[in-house]
Amino acid sequence: MSFAKRAAFFSVLVGGMALGASMAHASTDSPFDLPATFSTVFLSPLPVEGLATDASGNLYAAGRGGNPCPVYRVPAGGGSAAVVGTLPAPCSPNGLEFDAHGDLYVTNGADKIYRLTPNDQAPPLGSLFASGVPGANGIAFDARGRLWVTDGGTGQGRVWRVAQDGTVVEVFRVQPLASDVNAVAGPNGVATGGVGRDARALPPGSITFAPGGRSSAADAGSLGTVANGVVFDREGALLIADTTRGAVWRVLLREDGSLRSRTGCDAAFPADTSASRRCSSSTRRWRDSTASRSTRQGTSGASPTSETRWWW
Repeated sequence: MSFAKRAAFFSVLVGGMALGASMAHASTDSPFDLPATFSTVFLSPLPVEGLATDASGNLYAAGRGGNPCPVYRVPAGGGSAAVVGTLPAPCSPNGLEFDAHGDLYVTNGADKIYRLTPNDQAPPLGSLFASGVPGANGIAFDARGRLWVTDGGTGQGRVWRVAQDGTVVEVFRVQPLASDVNAVAGPNGVATGGVGRDARALPPGSITFAPGGRSSAADAGSLGTVANGVVFDREGALLIADTTRGAVWRVLLREDGSLRSRTGCDAAFPADTSASRRCSSSTRRWRDSTASRSTRQGTSGASPTSETRWWW
């Protein structure tokens, strides 16, 4: 489906706010050339977050806090929304995505992913596809049918690969904004110090801060979600929305689903944590030298420097 066709239907009332743009006449080469107009195509009785479209351009969203949680379909050609499936309670659905067979996958904020085949005549209850993905949030399929999921509000930046049989593997992490690696004992045994700027990004109960220092009670305006929405680009790279930094990480993967991009250059974080090009001068020298070498050899296609290419 073209970008313009998708954008034409991505208008939905989310938490009381109408989002989206009507771009029926925009070209696929320059979808933002025309002024956008906004309209509400669906007034959800429950809060919704993730969105997906099927091959016909119909829009899907899941309601949060229901018992069970409904999955809605909004017709591409307009008309009333229909419930086409449900998720078992307790449920707080996040991301939605279709596979190549037309089945819809929905992440549930606890640690589960559900699968269902939409049906407005007999809405099915979603079946458990995978578990063991705490905070399951953003969701996307790669070209080989593997599912990629982020950990959202847990703040640890984990990105999982889920095989077609539901097997879950943590592949890498986006750098969180807090680490207890340098924490030391303070007055009354309370830990102080540490690396980072947001105590809420730490695993619960792993560290506290002395009065006057950073603490979860003094974090107004901060947000620990470093791995949120995900999507694959045309080159097969995984793009990850980093809500806390207001950034997008671009991660390169091999055909077998293993990581190509650089990790482990910051000792404050686990060895599988994605490395920014700002981590060290040696990383920049490596980038420059490989770029020069590929130019001298007259290679074509993607440069090896894309191994550490990040968007900020």
